[in-house]
Amino acid sequence: MQESGPRVTNRVAIAIAFLSIALVSCGPRVDRTAAKTVGDSFMSDLVANRLDDGLSKMEPELVQMLGHDKTIEAMQKVFDYCGRPLGSQFQRDEIGFYAYLDGRKKPMRKFYYATPTAQLPDGGCYFAVLVVPGDQGDYRVVAFTAGKQ
Repeated sequence: MQESGPRVTNRVAIAIAFLSIALVSCGPRVDRTAAKTVGDSFMSDLVANRLDDGLSKMEPELVQMLGHDKTIEAMQKVFDYCGRPLGSQFQRDEIGFYAYLDGRKKPMRKFYYATPTAQLPDGGCYFAVLVVPGDQGDYRVVAFTAGKQ
């Protein structure tokens, strides 16, 4: 006779939870402190309108794929949504994976910053900076986005 009902459902839920914890703890990790340092520095470059300095913190293959000028244009287009950041305050971070178009996957930390902007100087916008391990043992920005709260 097969078991069914709440006992089986609870056992399945517990097994899934343990499997999830095991998979997360066995995967590659991102050093939070090192990655946050890169995220903070990148945001500082955006606030100071030092886009070339920000570009130097991004993954080189992304910049090579688009070219310098197109990458700068893409960065400026993000500002169209909320405005150029005038300051930033770290809010929180999340862990996950960044999936590349070619199918590769890297562990990632996503850092959120509250930002007053040229369009909304009293706040209401946030920037998210996605940081992944670089190929040289460093950390690189792979993307950044803006959003309204």
